[in-house]
Parts: sequence; structure tokens; C-alpha cells
Amino acid sequence: MVLTIGKKGCNISKKIRDKAVRSRLLEILGEYEDPGYLLIARTNSAGVAEETLREEIEALLKRYEKITQQGIYRQPFQCLEQAPPAYLADIRDGYAEQIERIVTDDEQLYTQAETYLKEYSPQEQDKLVHWDLKDGKLDAVYNVTRTIEHALMPKVWLKSGAYLVIQPTEALISIDVNTGKAVSKKKDVQKTFAKINLEAAGEIAVQMRLRNLSGIILVDFIDLEDKEDQKKLMECLRQEVRKDPVQTTVVDMTKLGLVEITRKKGRKSLYEQIKEIETKQSERQGE
Repeated sequence: MVLTIGKKGCNISKKIRDKAVRSRLLEILGEYEDPGYLLIARTNSAGVAEETLREEIEALLKRYEKITQQGIYRQPFQCLEQAPPAYLADIRDGYAEQIERIVTDDEQLYTQAETYLKEYSPQEQDKLVHWDLKDGKLDAVYNVTRTIEHALMPKVWLKSGAYLVIQPTEALISIDVNTGKAVSKKKDVQKTFAKINLEAAGEIAVQMRLRNLSGIILVDFIDLEDKEDQKKLMECLRQEVRKDPVQTTVVDMTKLGLVEITRKKGRKSLYEQIKEIETKQSERQGE
């Protein structure tokens, strides 16, 4: 749930398409409607119990009232409330359903996450795990460093032997689908191309979320002669991006055969975040 001022009424996420679910959510939100604020039911509210939704709305209203009251007595330009770190906000803002466990070996971070979940996402508390170093180093067991390194590499291999090349630029992000080892000694090449493109569509959706790619994204799929295959590819891609909690739109296929995607800009990409951390570490070492 989201509460924001400057607008009024109740809104439901466009990604919730089921009419019965939308009607149920509007009915719940309608009971709390007020001209002073706007209530929004986010995508992950669709499968949440009514009692939990009401608890979250009431918690938001209490925070809103507290901030409003504090603002009366504070000096101008003082901070009334600070947004939580992105790694905590992501749990609440859309990825909760996709997360099986939240694991950390850092005691301070664990306490911070525990406090946050108790207040904002109590239904996710059971997913939080404090890693015991007796079971080995977390980085070694889960290959954390290697996983991050792979998520920063431009080349992404697919199971078929094909691969993607992801190249961010200042203006846009280009993703090129290459056949690689997938077409050697294959007779029906166009059929193989169609399969590779469908596989690539699924992986592109994953990589956009993993790397937090945003803005304009141009995908150069392998050329398909059959219009029906092109149609299936676009349908597949649209289906895959619907899983993304961040607003993502498959615009169309251009005359040159490039597929244009837009993904809403929020926080920085994974690459930018890692570079920022590395820069700060270098500055500290230089002091």
C-alpha cells in the first residue's frame, strides 16, 4: 500500500487485471478514502489477506498523522522522516513475492532488517535468516562475489548455446541476441531462431530486473521471416515483463526489427551502485 499527498481518491495498480480483485481492493480502500491523501494498492496487494491490508493502511495513516503533527512544531527544512535504504524498500515495494529467503551474516544489518520488517512487512519476517558462520562464510557458500561479477558482465549465455550482449550507453541500453553455438548443424534454421528468441525474451526480462536496467532499451533479436513467429515473440516478451514490479512497457518492433522497451527509472543500476561503493572504498583507503 502507498499513501501520498497532493492527490485524493483510491487507485489500483494497472498490473492487477482481475476485475474481482480490483473491485475487492477498491472496496477496502474506499473505507479509508479522504480528500487529504491518495491511497494506492500496489501489485503485490492482490493476494494479501484483507486483515493484513487493513493493518498496513492503518499503519500508514498513523505515520501520516505523526509526520503531519511533527511538521507543525519543527523548524523549516528539517527532515521529518527519511526513506529506508533501497535494499530494504525493495522487499516492501514489489519483490516480496519473489523472495524466498533474506540471508545476512551481519548482525547490525540483520537487526535493521528485522526492525524494518516488523513495522512494514510483518508477513515477510519468517524469510529473514541470520547466517551462522559455523556453516561457512556466506560469500563462499552462495558464491555472492561471483554472482555479482556475472551480473555485471556484458555477455550472458543461454542454455541453448546462444548468448546476449548487454551494453548500456548514456542515451539507451542495447541488447543483442546472438546465435552463438545454437545453430551449428541445424537444418530448420528459422525454427531454431524462433526458439532462441523466445528463450532470450525470458532471460532479458530477468536481466532487466537483476541489473536494474531502466530508460530506453533496444533489443536486436535474431531476424524472423515468419510474421506469426514475430507475433509470438512479442507476446512472450510482454508476458515476461509483466512479472516485473517496476513499470515496464514493450513498445513495438521498429521497421529495422529492433524491439523497443521502456522501464521506469528508479534507483541506480547495479553497475552504478557497485561503482559507487568501489569509489567510496578507494577514497577511504586514500585517507
